[in-house]
Amino acid sequence: MLNKKCFLMALFVSIIIPFYMYAEETSNREYRETPTIPYGGPQYYVYLGANRELQIDVQVWGKIVKPGLYSVPKTTDIIGLISFAGGPADGADLKKVKIVRNNPTAQIIKVDLKKYLSNGDISKLPLLKPGDMIVIPESPSYTFFPKFLQFFALAAQTASIITAYVSMYYLISRK
Repeated sequence: MLNKKCFLMALFVSIIIPFYMYAEETSNREYRETPTIPYGGPQYYVYLGANRELQIDVQVWGKIVKPGLYSVPKTTDIIGLISFAGGPADGADLKKVKIVRNNPTAQIIKVDLKKYLSNGDISKLPLLKPGDMIVIPESPSYTFFPKFLQFFALAAQTASIITAYVSMYYLISRK
């Protein structure tokens, strides 16, 4: 009878507790609200700002701290816009930043911000235009590593469960 109770307790510890810990870990994650683009109206506005400076509306998407729609001075470059948006988020791939421009025709401009950060040549950075959309992609290694860690944690838990069952079987069958 004692062996049966030990076996049931080992079963409970090895199966239920890891699921409880995983559920608690996922429920504690914080999610950030993304600002919404106002409904209706033209795609972008051009107007005078507080210092009578010409302003343009541009969007930032992807791995950025505060993605959304920003009104910035007309002389703002991509580094200035990323700074307005709080900087790149963890896992941002600064080598493959894109500017999607639909004014007057559709075009995609690729920008290597990593290169700019290494040499500091600001003349290579394009100025923003009204309606530009900046997309900062996620680094492929940033998406692979967490999945690898998740797989490794699952494999470790599975190995510990198998070890517990083999040990319990050995203890029960020995007597």
